Amino acid sequence: TDCDLVLQTTNTHMGWFAGGSSSKIALYNYGTATTLTTFLGDGKVGIGTTTPTSKLQIKSVGTTSSSSALSIQNSTSNPLLTVIDDGNVGIGTSSPSGKLHIQRASSGITPNNSYNLIVESNTNNYLHLLNPVNRQSTILFGANSKNGNISYNTSNNRGFRFFTNGSKVAMVIDSSQRVGIGVLSPTSKLSISGGNWDLSTTEGDFNIGNNTTRIKMSIATSGAGAGDARIWSQGG
Repeated sequence: TDCDLVLQTTNTHMGWFAGGSSSKIALYNYGTATTLTTFLGDGKVGIGTTTPTSKLQIKSVGTTSSSSALSIQNSTSNPLLTVIDDGNVGIGTSSPSGKLHIQRASSGITPNNSYNLIVESNTNNYLHLLNPVNRQSTILFGANSKNGNISYNTSNNRGFRFFTNGSKVAMVIDSSQRVGIGVLSPTSKLSISGGNWDLSTTEGDFNIGNNTTRIKMSIATSGAGAGDARIWSQGG
């Protein structure tokens, strides 16, 4: 290879290339005639590539999921951070099975490699969402107006809230352990949004049994019969 300076050992060359914007230092493997590391004149560094486009660009040379593009270990050679050829990232593991695989210790269970996030431990496992007092932590599902979400808020006795189909409340468990179904602010141990009083054509507000035999119950919330409770036996 033509260059201005070559430092040679048995298996490697280190070459200095000078000349304007193309100035670079390159480390070669003499046996395979491949570039290992390139230092460009503008400060960019490439490992496995001769044309880095960022301050540090690393290109894996492997073609399998076990090929590591980046590996950081601690003083006892335990893996801290690993990026393998298929793009999976491991924290605490050298063989991540998902896009992000966080491992405190092996669980002894084979992870499902179709999952984007895997959090693994050999004991109790926790996911902690931290935020200031009187603020909300939320996990969102789905897309656009059909989103569902689970939120927890410590302010105003809100507690857990489960929403479906956008902003429609499905269930609430407040900080006083009161449960609301279809009710945003339950006032008793169990509050259910009712009103399906026509038990001959609806399933009522709740039922006990199965699809064949069941008891249906409801409370009328409007009309002339408002406040009336009804029980209907279906089947049997």
